[in-house]
Order: sequence, then C-alpha cells, then structure tokens
Amino acid sequence: MKKYWIILIFTLSISAEIHLIATQGCPFNVIDKKTVKKLFMRKSLHYKETPIIVLDNRDYYNEFIQTYIKKNPTKMNIYWTRMIFTGTRKPPKKISEKELQNMITPQNSCLLSYTLSKTIKGWKNIHVTP
Repeated sequence: MKKYWIILIFTLSISAEIHLIATQGCPFNVIDKKTVKKLFMRKSLHYKETPIIVLDNRDYYNEFIQTYIKKNPTKMNIYWTRMIFTGTRKPPKKISEKELQNMITPQNSCLLSYTLSKTIKGWKNIHVTP
C-alpha cells in the first residue's frame, strides 16, 4: 500500500502546467476559455486569422484537453471519432515541437499552440481568461 502512495505523490509532483502560446507577431495577448475550446475542437478554424497548431505529444495533448477544454482524453477521442464518422470535422493535424519552431515564417507570422515550457524562442505566453 505504501508503494502506491509514493507513486501517487510522485505523479502529482511531476504534473506540469500547460501554457497557451502564440508567435510574437500575433496582435493579441489574451484569449477566453470558450474561444480556446471552440478552436481546439475545430468548431471555429481561426481566431483573428490565427491558425492553431496541435503538438504530436500525447502527454501535452492530454494535459491541454483536461486543463483548457475540461474533457477527459477518452471523451475527446470519442468526439473526434464521431466527427470523422459523420464527416462533420477533421481533427487538427499534429506536428512535433521541432516542426513548431520551424513554422515561424513571414507567411505564418501568427500561430497559436500550447506547450509545457514557459518560454520558447519566437513565441509568447497567452493569458487565458475564464
């Protein structure tokens, strides 16, 4: 029984905070949770002409879904399965963190994504309001 408590405490202590980020060229610094939910569930494709980027990292994605969209990752998988089956929406394309860094170009001056790192070169933190 002791072993399980140690594992639980260790798991809770390594849980990191996910941050919403945007490239430096984005004109906004604040976004509300409803808009974030609409964007990442693909109910809206752009926010002020800003495309969204989803990272190909299950841990980051699950943390993001639970923090900002307030859904269980299993429910999110069911949601995307239903959307694909009905032909309503396609899930966003997932890219690696390395590809994310290479996406900053004059043509892509404003992108929105998330990360566990507090600072990434060329990106700024976006404050999310309730």
